Amino acid sequence: MRGLRAKAVPGLTKMLASGELRVRAAACVLLGSLGPAANDAADALQRSLNDDDAYVRFAAAKALKAIAGSKP
Repeated sequence: MRGLRAKAVPGLTKMLASGELRVRAAACVLLGSLGPAANDAADALQRSLNDDDAYVRFAAAKALKAIAGSKP
């Protein structure tokens, strides 16, 4: 299962740069749901902490915590 999760990370990471708010937010949530398997997306999620939208920023922060193994 971990291998399947890792395969999803590059596509989800690209979605963080979408012009669509809902796409960026969904990518953050999905990456967070992958936990440590999404570690390769951490830099992109860090950049998402500066998103114009507050929900995207919140979702990115929550995803980073999940990736680090912290409980939200």
